[in-house]
Amino acid sequence: STSKIYPIVTTTLPTNPSVKDYNASDSLRVAWNTDTKAFPGLSVIDLSTVVSGDIDVDNQVNMLVGTTADNIHPNDYGNSLLAVPLANKLKQLV
Repeated sequence: STSKIYPIVTTTLPTNPSVKDYNASDSLRVAWNTDTKAFPGLSVIDLSTVVSGDIDVDNQVNMLVGTTADNIHPNDYGNSLLAVPLANKLKQLV
């Protein structure tokens, strides 16, 4: 049998301002994610959208309420949300 390697890239998750207040420069992360998703031939899983919540007054996208305990890493609930697009992409590839 032949093994196959499937390179997969994910979008960058948001961070709550209590950890790092990126303010309007969070738009760079958003633009990076947009460019990454549009890159031809690249297999991308959009994890950012799944755990993106409110946008604050400084235009920083916060993590969806309930998806993090430390304001930067997904908790069990956040991981359960992230597992869905990950599983879907893996099913497409294998």
